[in-house]
Amino acid sequence: MKEVFSSGTKPAPAPQKSYDEVVEYIVGEIDWCLDDLQENWLPHSDNLTSEIGRFDKKSALAIKSRVLLHAASPLHNPSGDVTKWERAAKAARDVIELMSYTMPPDRDYREAFLGNKAASSPETIFAMRLQASNNLERANYPIATPGGYSGVTPTHDLVKAYEYIGAGPEPSGISYADRDPRLTATVVVNGSIWNGREIDQSSEGRDNMANPNTSKTGYYLKKFLHDDINLIQNTSKEHVWIVFRYGEILLNYAEAMNMAFGPDATPAGYTKSARQALNEVRASASTHLPAVTVTVPADFHAAVKHERRIELAFEGHRYWDLLRWKDAETVLNRPVHGVTVEKIAPNYVYTEVEVADRVFGERHYFWPFSRAEIVNSKGTMSQNKGY
Repeated sequence: MKEVFSSGTKPAPAPQKSYDEVVEYIVGEIDWCLDDLQENWLPHSDNLTSEIGRFDKKSALAIKSRVLLHAASPLHNPSGDVTKWERAAKAARDVIELMSYTMPPDRDYREAFLGNKAASSPETIFAMRLQASNNLERANYPIATPGGYSGVTPTHDLVKAYEYIGAGPEPSGISYADRDPRLTATVVVNGSIWNGREIDQSSEGRDNMANPNTSKTGYYLKKFLHDDINLIQNTSKEHVWIVFRYGEILLNYAEAMNMAFGPDATPAGYTKSARQALNEVRASASTHLPAVTVTVPADFHAAVKHERRIELAFEGHRYWDLLRWKDAETVLNRPVHGVTVEKIAPNYVYTEVEVADRVFGERHYFWPFSRAEIVNSKGTMSQNKGY
């Protein structure tokens, strides 16, 4: 039934809201409901319960933390207004204080994203329990594993960003040994054991990169995937998608605190410095990385950017981080690299190669509004720059 207005005409379209107005609306809605939300539904045991996925106060505060971090970043804060960074730091602090939690000393980075352990981990703030299936494994197992489709194939640009932590200088050439342990928890590299077999992408191997639908980068996704599902028999396992977790909040806090106060300041009302938050992530048991010691805020910010790239890999943050930092015009405007694999028994030899090119222009920071929306707004909505 068509709505009829007393004047006989439809009301004029509402004026287009600014980014800051939208942010204030979101934050206002969160603040308005906080007192009515349960602090924590999860018992944090090894048993999945009906409470998994229920929204609570720390989940709402995690949204607020992410929203205000983006709002403080250069894309949306070109003047560098420090009060926006202070506000983002306070939002992350509120989550940290509510959780009264530190990164677990026995954290297993790979296990933290698998099934029941992802749901029951005390690091998990909000997660969605998915129906038992093998969809993720089917989409991402190597094509040479029966039933696999070789979906997400990480780039060498990511792989070489994992720090070398061995003794002495880093060896020349491409090697996966003695690197940040999150590499082998996140990425299937050549020569590793996956799906019960050694991955061999040389011309002699089962995963020969010249074969159709194999990885063109020389890597496959490991994070989130169970490695022992038989796709031919259509076996399945529980999957849980973590939407917010404590590691992200610590990195939100480290970034905002550094931008507002510097790496080492702990103003009244705060219990951690930016450095303490960043190094808490790096010191967790399965990582054991050396502490970040740089003192210049710009250098510390670079360290936070690196840590977000590695710690949050494939969790849906990287693209949006590059946008909000205004780094996309550089990072996404250059070729994508992979490796070729040659076997000279008993060793493998790797060569870095370009596998694709990318173009990112200034207009790509924002998507265009549809032509229909522009027309229907009757002049109240303006198109984003470049469209």
